[in-house]
Amino acid sequence: MVTAAVVAYFFGKEIWDTGAGLVAAALIAIFPGYISRSVDNEAVAIFALLLTFYLFVKAVNTISLGRICFTLLITLSMYILGMLLAMQIRFVGFQHVQSGEHMAVFLLMQVFYFLDWVKYQLNDTNVWLYISPCTGRFYSLLDPTHAKPHIPIIASVSEHQPTAWSSFMFDYHILLFLFPAGLYFCFKRLSDATIFIVMYGLTSLYFAGVMCHSLYFAGVMVRLIFVATPAICLISAIAVSATVKNLTSLLRAKQKVPQTGSSKGPGSSKASSKVTLDQAQPFQKNGAIALLVGVFYLLSRYAIHCTWVTSEAYSSPSIVLAARGAHGNRIIFDDYHEAYYWLTQNSPTDAKVMSWWDYGYQITAMGNRTVIVDNNTWNNTHIATVGRAMSSYEDKA
Repeated sequence: MVTAAVVAYFFGKEIWDTGAGLVAAALIAIFPGYISRSVDNEAVAIFALLLTFYLFVKAVNTISLGRICFTLLITLSMYILGMLLAMQIRFVGFQHVQSGEHMAVFLLMQVFYFLDWVKYQLNDTNVWLYISPCTGRFYSLLDPTHAKPHIPIIASVSEHQPTAWSSFMFDYHILLFLFPAGLYFCFKRLSDATIFIVMYGLTSLYFAGVMCHSLYFAGVMVRLIFVATPAICLISAIAVSATVKNLTSLLRAKQKVPQTGSSKGPGSSKASSKVTLDQAQPFQKNGAIALLVGVFYLLSRYAIHCTWVTSEAYSSPSIVLAARGAHGNRIIFDDYHEAYYWLTQNSPTDAKVMSWWDYGYQITAMGNRTVIVDNNTWNNTHIATVGRAMSSYEDKA
């Protein structure tokens, strides 16, 4: 969280100004959706994504002809180093060099189709051994209707359900209104950096769920709100910074009225001088003060909203459920923890537990038992068999 906020400051400063960087850092530091994922490795991924985009924009703004070769050398070196570091993470392994999504990042789709041609010529299916096709999640990003008929397992996960409009309001709050204003200021001052952040914001919102499909608004994955967070915060910060800067400059502005005066007196000749009088515009000054108060009031309400959402909705662990009674008293449901403790005490140590994959990690960690499937199981057929057994009649199961 801290590192992401620091990078957001430098990113906003590079795109717009120091004020935008400070506001962006403050917004992303208290954003509920980001805090909810701060216990997962996705928070590290967003930090890396934001850092990569910042370095790219920094390079674009400061690039010179003499630095092109050096930049390419550093980029390739960092890519190789990043791949080697990612390979040290057990569940990542070689996926980032085998999956089609990551290969496309470095424009290796030409190699992909070349191997397709080779496979056609040789009629050898082993050509696909080293480069796997794109996964169902990737296709689901492009077409939200792809998963349900083709990969129902992915479509069954709650985080892969279409994004409801209430989810955007619940997480983004006033940023939903600041984002279009930030786009307006970006288009007023077009540059390579602002064009990049606009494209990042619009594409991330598209994948997060703001898209029109078949005459109704549908989403792809509700969890991708998290991916759109940096762009929304940065563009909203541009709106806040530009608005506050314009209003404060209006408060400091003075209206200069040139006047020519002449005085005649005994013993003196006719003289003329230009006197400049500073007269503030009361109406504009009062309006600017009111708007500034409104901006800071909205930001304070956003901070209060983020604090409430984080403490009430996103802070409870998944195995401990909290609710409010009829009289406002807090009720804690600890059924999951008690069930895992019961499993530890009443099952053999070498028992194999068949449960749905959502509970696999919890049973392994808290129940200390081996499970058939968990959230890291990549064999969809294996998961489907477990689901079919659970949804069948007892004798058939």
